[in-house]
Amino acid sequence: MQPFNQLEFTDFLMSRNLWLKIRKPVILVFVFFHFYLILLIFMRPGLLAEKLMEPFYRYTFFVGIEQGFNVFAPSPRQNNNHVMATITYENGATEVATLPRLERYPLVQKLFRERYRKFLSDNVTSGLYPYLYKDIAIWVARKHNTIKNNPPKVVTILSYTSQIPPMENGVDPKLMQAQVDNLEDINEDKSEKAKTKPQKSAYNEFNNPVNPPRWKMKVLTVQQIDRKDLK
Repeated sequence: MQPFNQLEFTDFLMSRNLWLKIRKPVILVFVFFHFYLILLIFMRPGLLAEKLMEPFYRYTFFVGIEQGFNVFAPSPRQNNNHVMATITYENGATEVATLPRLERYPLVQKLFRERYRKFLSDNVTSGLYPYLYKDIAIWVARKHNTIKNNPPKVVTILSYTSQIPPMENGVDPKLMQAQVDNLEDINEDKSEKAKTKPQKSAYNEFNNPVNPPRWKMKVLTVQQIDRKDLK
């Protein structure tokens, strides 16, 4: 058998002699271009870096080198996000499916599943990539196509966002008490007399919202599933 020649792939693009002449500068340009992109990513969210980065954002996302540091600085992330799906089968039965959530995996498995968090929690819930929804719905349908003669017919993809309580909630008993004092009482009098009572401020003395909403649900897509999609 003839040994594999690693230069053969260039024969479709140019002559081998030309490739041998230009390969070093081409490789250098490729390497330094990506160093340039990584440097811009580190400089964000500066205005200059954002403007220089704008033409290449989709490329950096595609190759996987784009990284936001809002988990650490300048302000920590304010929300937790995750994705779920509801499946409606041919006979009308429904099922709720939880897509991979990194915080629910053991430590060792987290090391190998970080891309789940990046893809689902960051990108899918952002609403910037709606062209991904159909493929996710089909993936969910195929994964749950386990009942004979009762395939999935409709898959709904949902995103949930919950607000992360302020850091002070864990260290300041006074703020915790302020939150408790402002929790809505489900047995509170709803009469006209009660409505005349002075309304409490939406913010406490720490300038944090009292009883902030714990989650927000959004329907990303409702996808009809054909039998051919399950193959």
